[in-house]
Amino acid sequence: MTIRVYLMPIVVGSRGRFASIRLPKYLGLVDGRSCTMLRYGQEDACLFVADATDDQHAALLANSDVRAFPADLDTVVTSGARTQIVNALEALNVPAQWVANGQTFRIVLRRLAGIFALQCNMEGRALRFLQASLDSQVSTLPQAVRNGMQDAADALGLSTTGITGTTTLRAALAAIGAQFESRPVIACKTAL
Repeated sequence: MTIRVYLMPIVVGSRGRFASIRLPKYLGLVDGRSCTMLRYGQEDACLFVADATDDQHAALLANSDVRAFPADLDTVVTSGARTQIVNALEALNVPAQWVANGQTFRIVLRRLAGIFALQCNMEGRALRFLQASLDSQVSTLPQAVRNGMQDAADALGLSTTGITGTTTLRAALAAIGAQFESRPVIACKTAL
């Protein structure tokens, strides 16, 4: 077994006493294993971390909407891998212009975790940051959402210096994610 990280969609399902809960789409393929997820706020995507067997890993990858990070996160992003990463992220409405050849997957994962953490914090405030396309400007968001974004960034110890009303949502999220490059991603081992 190996701790693996996946990017996958979220669906509404049931689990235990919860009749309607948002869960990783293929959670059932790793039932009984230790796993956790970091949702992309109210969007339909998550980073899913599981202690998967080789058979479970293969079963997850058999789904066209699942992407796996390499087991060795110090593997370097190549041009072919970059194209696949960008396409997978953009399909889930996650900005990906910042992914570069030569970055390690560890950096990609840390930046994604930062972007997802901001989105989760916004969701906890009952606000949705991505109300428009990623190429919309921050100034197009309702004032309550802009205030919530600032509060969420403050709560996470992040700087919003340089993010103005004319900054696109894509660039704002990339700037947030970049601040996580030197922060470790901590995933609690919990059963979903």
